[in-house]
Amino acid sequence: MKEIKKYKKSFEYSYCQGAYPSIELIKKHSNLVDFVLIDEEFNEIQKLISLLKELKIEYKISSKLVKRLSNRKNDYVISFFNKYITKLEKGNHIILENIENMGNLGTILRSMAAFGYKNLALIGNTCDYFDPRVIRASMGSIFDINIEKFDDINEYIKKFQNTIYSFMLTEKSVKLKDVKKIEPFSLAFGNEGEGLTDDFKKFKVVKIEQTNLVDSLSIQIASAVSMYEFKEK
Repeated sequence: MKEIKKYKKSFEYSYCQGAYPSIELIKKHSNLVDFVLIDEEFNEIQKLISLLKELKIEYKISSKLVKRLSNRKNDYVISFFNKYITKLEKGNHIILENIENMGNLGTILRSMAAFGYKNLALIGNTCDYFDPRVIRASMGSIFDINIEKFDDINEYIKKFQNTIYSFMLTEKSVKLKDVKKIEPFSLAFGNEGEGLTDDFKKFKVVKIEQTNLVDSLSIQIASAVSMYEFKEK
């Protein structure tokens, strides 16, 4: 049985918290799942156990261990998996530079899956995408996304020749509704507080129209709006 400990970035494994994302992971990517921890109060425990036995996945029933690993009262299932490496495929990409917030990253991953984007490039100093908080916020969508890290945007463009649309406010920013889509494309978004670095000004610079009642849109909202708009163009 896997040793049960609170997650650390140095671990070779991570875990998915919550019944819905865990069961989706088990059903869609059973090859990734190494071990499952189940709260004895879970109301579909026998159904889950039958599935795990069918897939020959080891499990343990323990409310105490589930509560030790989770900050939520309704995390009845925790699925452990070994970390894995993915590479970006050719096609349309999302780029995130220096993103720090676990919840933001997870939410963006969920939006990507919803709008059909399968490849995410993480640029610079980004948070740990295998952290359980990211996985929980993504509701398991992370397992359907290819993620690859790059030191900087120059390393990325050596590998991919996509048309890059940088979402940032400059004098040259074009309104999102007026942008002409050129495929394959990459939509780039920056750090929650500082936005994209100046390295991204050399690409096609885009802004989302909004009223003057707010300073700016959050990265989760801006990226979701942009993904949808480009999908519809």
